[in-house]
Amino acid sequence: MKKNIIISCIILVISVLLNADVLFKLDDPLGDDYGNGSVIYPENPMFDEPIFDLISFEFSEKEENYIFNFTFAARINPVKHAEFQFSYDLPDDFILPLIHIYIDKDHMKNSGFTETVFGTNILLEEESGWEKAVIIASMPQRYSGELERLQPELYRNITVLGPLLSKDEKTISARVAKRNLGEINEDWGFAVLVMSQDFSQTIRKNIYIREVNSTASQFNFGGGHSSILKDFDPNVIDLLVPPGSDQKRVLNSYDQENKKLAELQAVYPYTSSLISNKAVGEVKQVSSDKVVINLGSENGVEVGSQLIINHKIVVIAEDVFAQLTIASLKAGSSHLEITEGMKVTLLNK
Repeated sequence: MKKNIIISCIILVISVLLNADVLFKLDDPLGDDYGNGSVIYPENPMFDEPIFDLISFEFSEKEENYIFNFTFAARINPVKHAEFQFSYDLPDDFILPLIHIYIDKDHMKNSGFTETVFGTNILLEEESGWEKAVIIASMPQRYSGELERLQPELYRNITVLGPLLSKDEKTISARVAKRNLGEINEDWGFAVLVMSQDFSQTIRKNIYIREVNSTASQFNFGGGHSSILKDFDPNVIDLLVPPGSDQKRVLNSYDQENKKLAELQAVYPYTSSLISNKAVGEVKQVSSDKVVINLGSENGVEVGSQLIINHKIVVIAEDVFAQLTIASLKAGSSHLEITEGMKVTLLNK
């Protein structure tokens, strides 16, 4: 009898993702660093390469931190390598890309903020209202101070961090304490905006974002509207959009005459195309040190597979041998509130 039970199901024990596990990776089209479709880079040689062309966003966790990795199409040179000398002081490690990440934690209408930081000239849709945000900016203390002064209500829900640049200078990273954002679940959505940082921009409710004007100049983008009409014209160079959406359409959806900003929907990595259509099993046994799950024998589950239980993301930790995997839940994981009989959903890899 025992032999028949083992053959008919795979018994798995899962552990919480805590060891630098990649939770998801989202790709962005190459060559779409044109904002609304018409944006032209500034004329200064510092902007010769596509340093604002985001090609992937990877989200991981390690111990008590989340790790954001943004990879770009070109090498991002710090301004210390630039031949041009700025009229204002910048640190040697100052880089031009500025990244805003707005996180919707519940995917509910009329929940969270739809307003974003001054200068983006973009809103989040009502169903993508954000509860927490992360900004990756050079000189984060100065950026944070201006944000607190101009938008104190938003400031209290935003973490501002300096960028960490990879050895090949193509990936910008930031490490955020989990306590600042909370525990990720399947409802989280991410709105990612890529702009250029400019500390000379302190006008028109603009927090250090390089503007997209009608004509490109040494240090401003072209392809937008004139400076007079900048109140509603987005200053975003690249962004992530959900499947089926279009960056050009999103960034051209503003209406200057009717004073309407463009609206963006967040991307939800753990819904629709990334989640299988059916539950693959259920929780069989729960104890203080392990969770046992009964799964069908032909469901594509393997080591590293990600599962969702009670809106929490967990991972299969060890090799399967004789259709049995044994691993312990990490200490402090009782907050998962897993109980017997809960359904288990498999995330497609």
